[in-house]
Amino acid sequence: MEWENEKALKLIDEYEKYPILWIAKHPEHYSRNKKADAWERIAYNLKVEEHEAKQKMNSLLGSFRREKAKGTKSIGTGKDRQAVYVSKWYAFKIMHYLLDKDEPRETIDAETECVIDDVQNSGEKDLGPFDSSPQNSNLDASEGNKRRQIDLQSENEQDVNEMPPKPKKVKAKSKNEDPRLEEAYQILKKEAAPQPVVTEDEFAVYGQHIANN
Repeated sequence: MEWENEKALKLIDEYEKYPILWIAKHPEHYSRNKKADAWERIAYNLKVEEHEAKQKMNSLLGSFRREKAKGTKSIGTGKDRQAVYVSKWYAFKIMHYLLDKDEPRETIDAETECVIDDVQNSGEKDLGPFDSSPQNSNLDASEGNKRRQIDLQSENEQDVNEMPPKPKKVKAKSKNEDPRLEEAYQILKKEAAPQPVVTEDEFAVYGQHIANN
């Protein structure tokens, strides 16, 4: 199918209306059903087949990425600095909304999409042995609390075992201690001190002192 530029620009406008298709962080970006609905509406509005719209948009995205890469590579520094490449491609400006967005992933793992679709469509179906009824939830919570208590007890015992022995406190002197003990201690201290050596001159002086008296 031949696409005129005007019709291609309309396709780009329609594509922008559905961020689910081009924002990778969109909560429903990996939902195959949601994306299929978006492409169905785009094809309906353009009066084309869905696969034709996808094929043309993929081609436009490829051209846009090439033009974007040229602009990035044209920027240098110092002597190597070049004039920034300005794209003259007719669809580059209208696709500006894709410049700061994550690149869309048209090819998505089918298994991932199926899992997401199954979760969205499951609703309130019976989950079998993994039933999240209030009774089972209470039992799980009770078992979880018991396990946490056991873990905390084990950690406390380990901390106690690894705790170093406390240093013995030196008994402070009591304010009411008998003063006689302190006096005896000072006497012993004085007696233990080295005594000065008395020379002969000192004995002579002492004898002279006795004679004078």
